[in-house]
Amino acid sequence: MNYLANRLCGACLPVLMALSPVSYAENGSHGADHHMHIRSQNASDVWAALCESMPQACGPDYAGPPAPLDVDDVIAVLDEAGLEKGVVLSLAYFYGFPELSGSDYDNPDYVREENRFVAEQIARYPDRLAGFFSVNPSQPYALEEVGYWAEAGGLAGLKLHLANSNLDFHDPDQVVQLQKVLALLAEHQLPLVVHLRNRNPEYGAFEANTFINAVAESAPGLTLHIAHMAGWGGYDEGTDAALGAFIQAFEDGRLDRDRVYFDLAAVVMAALPDEALAPLPARMRQIGMDHILFATDWDAMEAPKEYIQALKSRLDLTEAEWEVLLANQAPYLE
Repeated sequence: MNYLANRLCGACLPVLMALSPVSYAENGSHGADHHMHIRSQNASDVWAALCESMPQACGPDYAGPPAPLDVDDVIAVLDEAGLEKGVVLSLAYFYGFPELSGSDYDNPDYVREENRFVAEQIARYPDRLAGFFSVNPSQPYALEEVGYWAEAGGLAGLKLHLANSNLDFHDPDQVVQLQKVLALLAEHQLPLVVHLRNRNPEYGAFEANTFINAVAESAPGLTLHIAHMAGWGGYDEGTDAALGAFIQAFEDGRLDRDRVYFDLAAVVMAALPDEALAPLPARMRQIGMDHILFATDWDAMEAPKEYIQALKSRLDLTEAEWEVLLANQAPYLE
């Protein structure tokens, strides 16, 4: 899968089953979608700039940038699925794309502005939404942005996207910079949502272990939310190897399992064959179903009500396991 195509433009997956809209209050649900996005007009504009500079990322069917989204759109799809809460992840890391270096969008003011947009939006539904600011951790302003939101409040924590930020786990300087970001988060007791998979075509256990060791060395108390089951959507050998590294780290004591959660955003995709997904339920059980979070990556991927049905139709879990998984809420939502 092309990481940029998945993260930039995505695709609307087929609706597998129509459900009647029902609010969370009516059905008593306490579940959450732990991976959703909104965007300002400026974020839509930078999306267009990225597609212009990287046409291969958006593909031949690209028809222009997506429209802006606000939290009323988020609440509508949560209600439609009967979910109580949502986690809104800022797209401010877009402005740190290396491919935009030197452009008008290569500006920390835009990063702050997009993060502020998320903070202002989620403040409209404080009982239902949590927001995460974002930044490219390798940018010189990264620590300043983390420090600003640690002091300002209004957002739950930090979202890192290590593919779009083009972080290289083989570069010691970049790993040290990542450790500084992690340590600052831990100092302020802010959780991290991380899209761990980077651009390395051989991604797997090495990258996961480098990240795990960075956390263990610089931020052992950090609460981690690992997006896409440690991949970038879909499920393949690299993602499975990364998950295996996390499980080994739990077993050997390098990482505190109680502080680590994994989300299912965009993992079950319509084009993915059943045999590719076959190892996933066993991995989920090794982690513990209470540490698996329902998530979609909306609106790059399908809405929560459709994705719940996609998951249930493709993953071989028991009813008891589904009950636990769909009721889970990350600790930063409680």
